[in-house]
Amino acid sequence: METTIERIRGDKHLTVHTDETAVINRLLRLADEQPDKVQIMHRYEYDGELGGITAAMPADWFVLPRQPKKMNYTDEQRAELGDRLRRSLSKTSATCGKTDAEIDGN
Repeated sequence: METTIERIRGDKHLTVHTDETAVINRLLRLADEQPDKVQIMHRYEYDGELGGITAAMPADWFVLPRQPKKMNYTDEQRAELGDRLRRSLSKTSATCGKTDAEIDGN
């Protein structure tokens, strides 16, 4: 499985070549939703099934991924975060489905 992104400085579009099913599906969906911005340039078939595509899209859509932040919490911080989440969820469940007037007691 491989996905290659070709982006040339100064060009308004970039090109994506892929044979990864998830990327193919996402590009096909984008092409359906925004045909003026995403064009499927070529479809590669293997044994009668779609095996890869080449697509063009706006170059300014591309964002280089960042490494996820690792959060190092103490046991006390984890407990406080858990308590805060539980309080928030209990408030949400208590007001779910009510109008603003019902919540305010009017």
